[in-house]
Amino acid sequence: MNFDDYENYDDSLHDRIHLLPAWFCERMLAHDGKYVFLLEGGISVTLTRIQRIHQDNASRVWLDVTLMPYAEAEAHLCAGGLQNRPFVAATDKHRNATVSASSIMVAYEMGAVAAPEAAATPSQP
Repeated sequence: MNFDDYENYDDSLHDRIHLLPAWFCERMLAHDGKYVFLLEGGISVTLTRIQRIHQDNASRVWLDVTLMPYAEAEAHLCAGGLQNRPFVAATDKHRNATVSASSIMVAYEMGAVAAPEAAATPSQP
């Protein structure tokens, strides 16, 4: 299933949308952004979009995603040491990956990176 034509879902796509939480459909399928899947075991998968939904013969749901570039993921997740667990991101131009939906414990959208506060400079006499 390809979600590039968000306005033109076909019947088979509608059959699969119910397999995911509503928030996935609202944001991650329709809009490029900065998203994170927290997987069982504590690994974070950083992505910019869900591209396709697949269901295999055993009824497992798989998501084809576009990974976030590593530098961008590091800037968002590691700013100020907030992220101390491993994360998955793209390290080169190959940004496609497939994730098992059953492994996703939390999905969220990242906010903007906060600018570091200006260091206080002592006044000079």
